Order: sequence, then C-alpha cells, then structure tokens
Amino acid sequence: VLAYDNGNIDLLYDNGDIYNISDIARKLILGSPQINRIFIHEKYAYLACNFGIIVLDLDRKEIKNTYFIGYNALHVNVKNVFIGRDSIYALTDSLLKIAPLTNPFLEDFSVWKNEKLNFSYDELNNVCGVGEQPAIFFQRNDSSFVFQKQDGAWTKKWEVAGKIRRFYAYNKQYYAIFQNKVEVYNSFFSLQTRIDDYGFAKANPHYCFVSGNNTYIADDFHGLVVKEQNSYKSVYPNAPIYSHAFQMASLGDYLYVAGGAIDLAYGNRYFKPELYRFYDEKWNSSILWESGSFDLIDLAIDPYDPKHVFGATWSDGVYEYYDDKLQNIYNQDNSPLENVAPFTKNFVRIGGLAFDDFHNLWVTNSAVSAPLKVLKNDGTWKVFSIGNFLDAVNYGKILIDDYLQKWVILLQGHGLLVYNDNYTIDDESDDIYRQIKITDENGNFLTNMVNDMAVDKDGVVWLATDKGVLVYYNPAGFRDNDNFYASQVRVYEEENDTVVQYLLETQNVTAIAVDGANRKWLGTESGGVFLVSADGQKTIVRFNTDNSPLVSNSIVDITINDNSGEVFFATDKGLISYRGSATTGHDDYYDVYVFPNPVKSNYQGNITITGLVTNSDIKITDVAGNLVYETKALGGQAIWNGKDFSGKRVATGVYLVFASNSYGNKTYVAKILFFN
Repeated sequence: VLAYDNGNIDLLYDNGDIYNISDIARKLILGSPQINRIFIHEKYAYLACNFGIIVLDLDRKEIKNTYFIGYNALHVNVKNVFIGRDSIYALTDSLLKIAPLTNPFLEDFSVWKNEKLNFSYDELNNVCGVGEQPAIFFQRNDSSFVFQKQDGAWTKKWEVAGKIRRFYAYNKQYYAIFQNKVEVYNSFFSLQTRIDDYGFAKANPHYCFVSGNNTYIADDFHGLVVKEQNSYKSVYPNAPIYSHAFQMASLGDYLYVAGGAIDLAYGNRYFKPELYRFYDEKWNSSILWESGSFDLIDLAIDPYDPKHVFGATWSDGVYEYYDDKLQNIYNQDNSPLENVAPFTKNFVRIGGLAFDDFHNLWVTNSAVSAPLKVLKNDGTWKVFSIGNFLDAVNYGKILIDDYLQKWVILLQGHGLLVYNDNYTIDDESDDIYRQIKITDENGNFLTNMVNDMAVDKDGVVWLATDKGVLVYYNPAGFRDNDNFYASQVRVYEEENDTVVQYLLETQNVTAIAVDGANRKWLGTESGGVFLVSADGQKTIVRFNTDNSPLVSNSIVDITINDNSGEVFFATDKGLISYRGSATTGHDDYYDVYVFPNPVKSNYQGNITITGLVTNSDIKITDVAGNLVYETKALGGQAIWNGKDFSGKRVATGVYLVFASNSYGNKTYVAKILFFN
C-alpha cells in the first residue's frame, strides 16, 4: 500500500499491477489529506490521517469506512493505528484512544475512549507492537521511553537518554532510530543489532528494516544503504541530495543549481551551502557540511570556463568554486563586501551575481550603504556608494542588458535599480542610475514587485512580476525620466483582433527564460508553466500537474540548455526537465546533426536537425525532388515527425534536408536514411 502526501493511494501487487484509489486526494478535506502511517490487519489497511482514520478494504479495493474520532466527530490528527487482541488503538497529537475492534459502530466518536496512562509525557510519538501487545513510545525531558501493555497495565520496558528519531515495530522486532545509529530489539526488548558505521561512512539513518539476511537503511546522506552478508553498499538515484532548488544557471551543457532559500521575511532558511551540477547526464552534489554559512541563493558561471562558478550566499558573501570544489570565500575579511552587523558573523548577504561582457563580476550586497559592487577582471574590487539614494534594504538578482546596463531587483516591493556606467567602470562621473517605479505609458503605477528578469534575442527586457509579465521595449531609454515605461503584453482574440486580456495579469509570475526561438517560458506561483510566442501574444503550451509530469505548480526558476533545448524547471518540490524544441541558432551552419539517423522502422518519435542558422527555412524532399515536408527552425533546431503533408509516415528511402537562411545566401544539405 503506497500513500502519497496528497492523499493518493496506489496498491502495488506482486505481478507489477497497480490499482489507484484517489478518493482522498479528490475529496475536499479541511486541512491536509496526508496519510501518516499504515497498519495492515487481515484484509484491511488502516490509514492514520491528518483528519482521522480511513479503513481500506484490500480485497474489494475500496474505502470501507472513515472514523472521525475527535470530540463531536471533529477532525483530529492521527499519528498511527495499532490493533492488538480485540482492541484498536489510535494515537493522536495528545491522546491515546482505544475502541473495541468488534464494535460495529466505530464511526461513532463516542465509542472511542481515552486510554488511561499511568505515566507523564512531553510527546507521544508512536503506538506499535510485536504480536498483539501494544507498546507506546514517548519522550520526556530529553529521554525516550517505551511502555508495553500487559494484563491491562502499562509497564516500562525500555529507556534511553536523549531523543531519537523513530521507534516502531516490524516483522516481530522493534526498531530504534537514533541520529547516528540503528538499534534492533526482539519482542523482549533485548538488543539484537546495532549499526552505527557502514565502513565507508558513519550512519545517519531515518528508517530501517531487516528482511531475511539483508538490512535496508534509509540514510540522510547516502540514500538507501543495503547490508548483504557483512558488507554495506549505498544505492541512490542520479540526482541532487536534497530537493532544495532556489536558483539555476546554465552555460552550454553545464547546469548548476543553488540549493539555498530565504523566507518571506528575507531571513535565512539555514540550509548548508548546496551546489549541484548536471553535466553529461550525471549529477554531482557539493554540500559544505562543516561550513558556518548558509543559503546559496544565486549563481554566475564564468563565460570563459563553465567549471568555474560563483555563488551568492545569504550569510557569508561570495563563494568561488572550480570543478565543484570551493576555492575562495569573499566576505568582509578579504573584500569590500560588507556585513549587515559589523561585529557579527554570517550576515554578508549577497542577493545577485552577473558577469558582464568584460568578464567583470557584478554583486549586490544587501542592507549596506554600498549595495552594488564589482569584482573586476584584474582581481580588484570597485564599490558604488549609492545606497543612500535608494529606499530599498535588500537587493536581489542582477540582469545585464545588451547596452551593458545593470538591472537590479529591489526586494520587498521597491521596484528596480538601473545602473549605466557608460563603459567606464572606474570613472563614476559619467554614471547614470535610477530607481524605477514601474509605470505604464500613461504614468499609471503597475507594480514594484519584480520576481525575475530576462533579455530576449531582440534586446528587450522582460519582467516577471506579481501582476503578470511586463516589458521594456526600449531599455536604453531609462535616462529619459518622462518617457521610460513598461508595457503590458496584449493578448488578442484571433477572430476579431481585439484585446482579450494582458499576459498572465492575474498570475504571480515567478520565473522567465528565453529559448532559442525567442519564445518565453513563464513560471507561476501556483499555475504551472506557460510557453508563449516571441511577442507573448500567443500561448503555445501550458504545463501543470494535471496534464503533465510537472511535480508542482509552484515554479521557482527556469533555465534552458541552449545546445539541446532542454528546459529545466525548479519547483518547490524539486527539479524536472522538458525536452524543448528550440535551441540557440548560429550565424552559419555549424556541425549540422540529424538524430536519429538512420531512422529505424520501429522509431515513432521526432527527428531533430540541429546546428542550423537561426530560424532557417527547412524543406525535406525524396531523392526525386518531391517535397514531402517543410517547416521553419526554432532557433537552431528543426523538428520533423517523419510524416508527409497528408500525415502519413513516409516510405523507406533516402531523404534530403535543404536548409537556408532568410536571405538564401547560406545553405546546407543533409541526408536522412528512413525505414518504414
């Protein structure tokens, strides 16, 4: 019986069949539908839920009953259920309730009585048992205890100093899961096994069970640890260690993920600095466990070397990595970066990083008088003391546009800072900068809550805001105080060419990325992902949890591998990617590649032609010159489904791909061997 945190249930059978029961997930339930524990008794599964108890008939594959056991049938959080002899026990947040198992009216809350316990406790943690004798695990004054019910009375059977993570029963044994070890006891609470070291690492267990001669441990840092005979091995997916994903950065085939976070009050979430790298279909995790700093929240990849990356921490300045290894830390001790509290460590709060075309690294430093700083390409620092000019305290991401202007998000709803150094980074006399309150062409205030920014292929600056998507079509015009405004993207009705609405104006848009065809990927706080046309006026596709494998509708960040077109989505529940159809185009035909080639008869997917000039015109013919298909490349990649204009799969043979740019002065011909 598999239970998910949204209340969904799968029954998985030995032959691999899966039967889904979605009643709890689909039903409107006050509070969380989460299932906390499952207890199997005869043909029934008793589900301890956040609102009560669900009884699942495993033979009939249906919900048999629901017990709301709070006073007056109110919802109450049930931690676990245990059946011993002729009684059913339910552990809530503060009470142990008991009812006769044979009572036909268990759905009546008055049948459930509070069990009298002859001991005090701080926290009841679990009710379980080996055989029919129930045992209660609880904690008091930093000590852990187990009492067992015998002849109607509760007797202490086990005690240990300190708190433990879990205590439970499985397959006639009791398991005590500590922070750094596992202890397994028999039914008489005699210690049988202790595991605190795997040989390759110390233990950090969360769960364990013994089956036959094998032991299985769910470990904090080492995935699933399996003991076979006398040796341990670690089994874990090719993925980051944690699902934290706050910001991403990509360059070529390299993807980096910053696994920190800040809370709604712009304080720390206290995640150790987590850097994840994805390259060549493999993940590498770099977590500074012993570091005294927290929350890596932004990244900048060296444009000259994708193994060289800088990270912004919301506590200890700028981290410099090479090949996933920490090389330097820039903070108040060795740079002009400033601490929020001068005599307190871990308050050098960096919100954003970006490289300019001259290989200078621009940095935002929050809650200080000089929020904008730059690490120049010669290794020296330059400080811009503009903090008194601004009414913001915390500073976020930096975007550098086609004019090398620096756009900075002023957090907490303070709009934008735009800074132009006129290509003279050391001469501040010609610098121009403004704090932007975002208005439309009529001077009407739109919003100051900016979540993300992007520059598209035409040099236009796009903003993801709490009021949808806004655009600065003339980013260089910010010097003109009277004529610098943002535009809302008008979405038209195709039939009568009238404005229906503005692009996502009712959505809190949290992330934006531009693909190789200049289309925009837009992430939202609760509505999933939208792909819109280059001008934003047409929605091409929308992904959410109902129509796609997207793991959450809450999107944190989006980035794109321009070589492959793969689009990466960071959500509040982890990462997922989508094989997009657009890549970055080239000025000339470079390393044109057709995949797959040859196309086998059993292949049903798309055929991709990559390495093209941007937005090439594509014509596909047979060897006799008959046109079977034509399309336009999305950036540097074209897609063919292997069918002709009538929608039929083409016949076996050799096909020619003719590619040309819009002027017709650059061309390329490729061949495809096709089997049908």
